Amino acid sequence: MVSALDTPRIPRHEGYESETTDISESEQEGHAVCVAWAPSTVRAGSGITYDLSALDGDSGPRALLGLIGRFEVAGCRQVIGPNGYYYFDLSERVQVHIGSSLSTCTCSASKARPDVACQHIFWVLDQLHGYYNSQRTQFGVPLARNGSSPALTPIQTLLTGRLDILAPHLGWPYERDGADTVVPTMSRQETVCDILSAFRADTLTEEFRADLMAETQGDSRSSRTPEQCVMQGDLEATLFGLAAHDDAVYASLCKAMPRGACAAIYFDKVHERLRRLFADFDRSSSRPPSAMSIEKTLDTIRRHAERIEHNLAMRGSVAAQGAAKTLVYLLDEITRRAEGTESIDPATVGPGKQQNNSLYYRLIGDPAGGFFLLDALAQVAPSSLRQFHGQLGVVLHRLREYHAPRAYIHRFTDLMGTIE
Repeated sequence: MVSALDTPRIPRHEGYESETTDISESEQEGHAVCVAWAPSTVRAGSGITYDLSALDGDSGPRALLGLIGRFEVAGCRQVIGPNGYYYFDLSERVQVHIGSSLSTCTCSASKARPDVACQHIFWVLDQLHGYYNSQRTQFGVPLARNGSSPALTPIQTLLTGRLDILAPHLGWPYERDGADTVVPTMSRQETVCDILSAFRADTLTEEFRADLMAETQGDSRSSRTPEQCVMQGDLEATLFGLAAHDDAVYASLCKAMPRGACAAIYFDKVHERLRRLFADFDRSSSRPPSAMSIEKTLDTIRRHAERIEHNLAMRGSVAAQGAAKTLVYLLDEITRRAEGTESIDPATVGPGKQQNNSLYYRLIGDPAGGFFLLDALAQVAPSSLRQFHGQLGVVLHRLREYHAPRAYIHRFTDLMGTIE
């Protein structure tokens, strides 16, 4: 017996053959579902024909739905380390990890039954095997409940660190990551906040309804009926609750507002806030700026820079264009305000009032200030930065003219070299 949420609804498919496969559903929501699973074969999207006879009522429907399904990979990478794995970010906002001994997924079906591969795992493995078996037709390949097949070479052996070569052939964006790090991702609740905040004119994901996030802290495994999710007079809270607890509502929201659209909207909002910030700062420059106003402006710029870098890492390749545009804009605005500091040479002049009042000097010109924005720019794929090559060249000219630290100029020059 499996729950209604765990058992997928199987569409008809011309490559699917079965004598007695039957999925019966209770007419009343929330009741258990009985599944009778018979020996069957299916020709998957890769062209491989699989034998599903070894699968039971839990794993069989998941395998079938994955093998005949269509998903989109928004990004993939290899995470290196003692417990390294291959990471696949699907457009349905779920992440699949293919490890040497275990494959996992962040979808609700996998969380409910982690010992059984979900449809996303079956699909990813089939796509990878299809690439390596494209020259010969495979018939009746047996499948195990964890998604593997004793008749096929383990996918970890086939890949052996070559996902970056394979990915372009499958049309999958590859995100380079040589560090032994866990790839950051949004939780389901954070994803819902990201989607709902996109419908607000000037609310960032991090600022959206902290009260809703607080209610779900430590309560992600509890389930609620649709009726329990209704909040009288609060449509946002109702949608949040439904999407957090109902897979169908969650999937519909994700399709209505895809990851790429959310990323573009997010960075447009950050860009607009920075534009208004610099406009306000320029208006106040007609009179001597107070130390408080300068510090407030600096804090706001730094906070937005941290948000850009964090969201670039969190959102993956779909965020590259928006992040690149916003980072280049920020660098351009800061270096444009370097006028008046050309006589300030950090090597010969100590700290003074003129330096303290300069956004450029405080963020970039100070030798002790580090590499402001360059770490974030280094995360952006060179292909996403090439369209900004001219603007970055102007920034480099200003850095040299206004005595930016040599280390900063050298690193910026190296970055320019990667996009030429």
